[in-house]
Amino acid sequence: MKKIFIAASCLLLIACGNNSQPENNSSANTATDAKAPFNLVKRESVSSKPVESYEYKFTDGEAKLNNWVFRVNLNETINYHDYEMDIVYHTLEAKDTITIPNLSIEPKVGLKKLGNTDVIIGFYDKNNEFKDYFKVYVQDDNLRVEKIKSYNVKKVATETTE
Repeated sequence: MKKIFIAASCLLLIACGNNSQPENNSSANTATDAKAPFNLVKRESVSSKPVESYEYKFTDGEAKLNNWVFRVNLNETINYHDYEMDIVYHTLEAKDTITIPNLSIEPKVGLKKLGNTDVIIGFYDKNNEFKDYFKVYVQDDNLRVEKIKSYNVKKVATETTE
């Protein structure tokens, strides 16, 4: 029984052994990179100014005296598809990072105003159509951030002829 176990273990090791030929992935990566017109992951420099911004200044009583605002800023990060979301409501400040789907184009984010304290954060697709992504709003004097849609990106293989 012990000899059968040892023999089976040896056969398993031989069958699952390392392949002595090194893999050459450079041609596979080049083909993938050639298909995607935008394949950068990191920015060389990050702008200190917001890419998109919306601000509403409250004009009633105490809010006006305290210069309270509702503000949403989208700032670049080092990663091309990540944006920092800075939100201010009265004295509350919140920050979070959102990731825009990689559509093989340079990402372009936008804000769409719904009301004084309601904003949709989204992005533009290849056809320059605005896609809703997050909603930032105030409800019953509480700040809310809600993901309203999810997007899946599927890589489609295309043939190229040379």
